[in-house]
Amino acid sequence: MFLEKARQDAQAAKVEYVQGDMRSLPWTEHFDCIIDWFAAFGYFDNQDNRQVLAEAYRALKPDGKLLIELQSLYRILKEFRACSVTECNNNC
Repeated sequence: MFLEKARQDAQAAKVEYVQGDMRSLPWTEHFDCIIDWFAAFGYFDNQDNRQVLAEAYRALKPDGKLLIELQSLYRILKEFRACSVTECNNNC
């Protein structure tokens, strides 16, 4: 399991890995910044998407920042290629 491997690797660092649901975060005013990366936002219905935003707001410290990467699923599907080959002559 990847989560267990990450926990083992992080024992010497000040890191906490938590598996959960972003619609129900266990923190209040805990983070300076929350990063929602690689199109992880927007897959739920409107009500649940609003819940994700509300949970992030609650989990942020006052003046905290929420960063959302908005590459949409629709764009990914539109540009999806089952495979691709890129050739370069040491210029990549």
